[in-house]
Amino acid sequence: MDLEAFNAPNGGFVVARDFDYLREKFRAAFKTRNAAVMEDALNAVGVPAARVRTLGEFLLEAPGRVTLPVFDLGEVKTSGLGFALREDGGSVPGGAPALGADNSAFLSDSE
Repeated sequence: MDLEAFNAPNGGFVVARDFDYLREKFRAAFKTRNAAVMEDALNAVGVPAARVRTLGEFLLEAPGRVTLPVFDLGEVKTSGLGFALREDGGSVPGGAPALGADNSAFLSDSE
């Protein structure tokens, strides 16, 4: 690391002296270990790290920590996120409508 950058006045930041070397080291590490293993290993030695999780993975790994809102749909009450999510955590094909796509239907229903 670049010690001058790290010890800069008013707080410094860790800067690699040889970025290409460091990038290759990270690539090699991630080729031989999965993200969960790397996350655990880094956290065990005091390096804050978290792998990117899908919403489904997050919800599966955080039981009891995530409170989902309850939607009252008349005769049915359901816990949910307010949008569709496949059981495997993937997104639903088609996704959300474009901004304003439902305006005409909404306005015609309200008259």
